[in-house]
Amino acid sequence: MFSTFQAILCIFPVVFGSLVARSVPRSTEEQHGYTQYTGDGSPDSGWPKQSDWVSFDALWIANQGLIQVACAQWGLEENSEIENSAIYEGLNRTASSSALPPAFLLAIMMQESRGCVRVPTTFGSVSNPGLFQSHEGPSSCNNGTVVSPCPNNTISGMISEGAGIGLQFGLTQALNQSRATDDSKFYKAARIYNSGSIDPSGDLGRGGATHCYSSDIANRLQGWTNETSNCNEAEGTMSELRKDLSRDILGLHNYMPHTRVHKSYPNQHDRFSEFPEASILPMTTKCHIACKE
Repeated sequence: MFSTFQAILCIFPVVFGSLVARSVPRSTEEQHGYTQYTGDGSPDSGWPKQSDWVSFDALWIANQGLIQVACAQWGLEENSEIENSAIYEGLNRTASSSALPPAFLLAIMMQESRGCVRVPTTFGSVSNPGLFQSHEGPSSCNNGTVVSPCPNNTISGMISEGAGIGLQFGLTQALNQSRATDDSKFYKAARIYNSGSIDPSGDLGRGGATHCYSSDIANRLQGWTNETSNCNEAEGTMSELRKDLSRDILGLHNYMPHTRVHKSYPNQHDRFSEFPEASILPMTTKCHIACKE
């Protein structure tokens, strides 16, 4: 059957220029590139409102260049058109069955895997498989054994599990835990999804895991696709890493069961090479920033 996704690909050459010109803010992508957001995620702190987001279909088209080469970083077979169609349909289907906008789901997926259906499962204190590197979800096309082609139902499962459907923790639960009623709930949910909690200060750029995560999501939702940003991921990270690891080693860090901590990310911010001192720290405890072996 001729899908909506295939229809979009057919009209891509005709509408791409005008669609992106209408939907992607020039101030974000063409004039200023990446904007580093700080604070609590609220519009009063300068974060974009949901009305500032680019439409889902425009974001999908804008990210095709990245999705088409997403698996290259692991030396794996790239997505087929059928697999990409399954992603597109799965994002829409999951959005319809959850309280999560499809553009938000797409932004999180791009942050976690760039859309590679054969993204490796990462293993830390919990396993993080699939397109959303979900919290111990069962769906993956690379749990150590690469599956190709990746079945449509597996792709759909990766997406719904990222949303938290059928799992103990995911984006839906993170959204609820944010307790926010304004548009900051999405950026807070992203931070919770990444690190399990928000820093007591309320600043989404502080605390464990990936400091730039929520800021990246806000930029992706406005059309940013370039993997180069000026977000200062390293600021304050080493002192926080030492403090968090010390608390882990002493057994004083009380983690909630839903906490998801990644062992590795494809995102350029998350490399221990940026933090040379980290190489001397023990890596047998939970990681509060992304660990790269």
